[in-house]
Amino acid sequence: MEFDLSRLVPEMYAKGIQERNEFNFVAEENGKIVGVATGAILRGSDKEGGLVLLRGICVHPSLQRRGIGRALLNRVVEYSKEQKCHKITLYTLPVLIPALNLYLKLGFVPEAYLQKEWWGVDFIKMSKWL
Repeated sequence: MEFDLSRLVPEMYAKGIQERNEFNFVAEENGKIVGVATGAILRGSDKEGGLVLLRGICVHPSLQRRGIGRALLNRVVEYSKEQKCHKITLYTLPVLIPALNLYLKLGFVPEAYLQKEWWGVDFIKMSKWL
């Protein structure tokens, strides 16, 4: 995971925003960032519609279970519809029960259970059709 963290630099986000295929939504409280949702729209050659890959959604641990994650995820769904995308896909860990419950409540369904997929850890692929 250190490899992934080393790639998360401002320049990477700026490039994605310039190319208009990546998005970053931020939740703020009292002027401080308390949550983030980031992803990309994978489009075909016609540049219409596409598949949304939700790369990450996180909320500060001390502020979880207050609706911030739900608000961020709802914004991703709204944005995806505005962009005429047909599906949102994400990968999560099976041990993140609160996250799994949130995804299920918002209409995501498990598509695959991936054993020892990355870093020897199990993942669940979940998707929502729009």
